[in-house]
Amino acid sequence: MEHHNVSSIIIGKNNKMIKFRVRQMTINDVNTVLEIWAKNNLHEATPVIGMCVGIFVHPTIAFIGLYGVQPELHGHGIGIAMWKRMMDHIGSLNAGLYAVPEHLTMYRDRAGFQNPDDRMLIIYESDQDDHLNVDILVNSIPETKIHLITTEWYNKVIDYDAHVHGYIRAKLLPHVFNEEGSAAFVASNMTGEKIFGYGCIRTNNIGKAMIGPLYADNDAIAELLMHYLFGRLSTQFAKGLLYMTLDSNPGGERIAEKLALKQQEKIQRFFRGQPYDGADWDRVYCIHSPNFSLL
Repeated sequence: MEHHNVSSIIIGKNNKMIKFRVRQMTINDVNTVLEIWAKNNLHEATPVIGMCVGIFVHPTIAFIGLYGVQPELHGHGIGIAMWKRMMDHIGSLNAGLYAVPEHLTMYRDRAGFQNPDDRMLIIYESDQDDHLNVDILVNSIPETKIHLITTEWYNKVIDYDAHVHGYIRAKLLPHVFNEEGSAAFVASNMTGEKIFGYGCIRTNNIGKAMIGPLYADNDAIAELLMHYLFGRLSTQFAKGLLYMTLDSNPGGERIAEKLALKQQEKIQRFFRGQPYDGADWDRVYCIHSPNFSLL
């Protein structure tokens, strides 16, 4: 039997015996994983009953997210088994995660994520019936053009992204730009030689529109990209909007307030080693993902 197929047996509720195994996730598991994530309210008869993801996002750093178990199976050691296997996978690399307040003590004091990042993630949302001030966003800038990100833009956008992150994400980004139901735009000068920023929008697993990543040289470029991104939604904000920015860029907060979004919570990031500080934080208006990206 291969190492990743080791089985365990636990006793579930009502004295029901439950058998599970921890294995590497495959593409066929994605839909069920998203269902579990939705049932866990975004903090956490299918063979998949839980997930825990550790992604190598940087040559020396992994990032952890999508950690959850089917709600009816909480408290039986499934999460711990997945966590241990995932940490074995990460090995000695530095690792980071966003610690929601109710789990902060566990991650910091028991799991060894003792080094807090100075930056806080600020989560803003709107609901289905909320009115957003999208009509007051910047809708044009002299000598600036907005383009749908197609293959001919990949190299320039990947290069811009690398200057923001401090490392190259050439394998990941084409998948982001081509995700079904998403839209991605880039801002450039009139000749297309210089990039000023880019942004993506998609629908998350509970049906809300979600911006990210959104990286731009300044507030005006960020707003202009958002203006175009919102225009591509087939059913604009049918269930609301999710907007996640960092307090290291006041511009991200200004735009959220301009849109009349509601601040939901602030979440701090913790690392096993030193927090990552190699990014151009001033250009980060909306993070890519709280589950598999440093910013």
